[in-house]
Amino acid sequence: MLIKKGGFLKDFKISLAAARKNACMTQAEVAKILHKTPQTIVNWENGKSSIDVASFVFLCDLYNVPQRNIFLPNKSTLT
Repeated sequence: MLIKKGGFLKDFKISLAAARKNACMTQAEVAKILHKTPQTIVNWENGKSSIDVASFVFLCDLYNVPQRNIFLPNKSTLT
């Protein structure tokens, strides 16, 4: 749901993949920074595997997106 307040979006949700793309990063670049495989990043973004809280928080900081504004695929949960 998008709500405009004062010309800015008050509440919005984007996927991990969209946040990464908005940060102009590739899956390979993110994987290297996190010392993970690119396939791990793909699996997180597609909800095929769950993401741990520390990695999720790090990605939100890396992508400069508040945690509350990221949604994860239904199959994925924070562990």
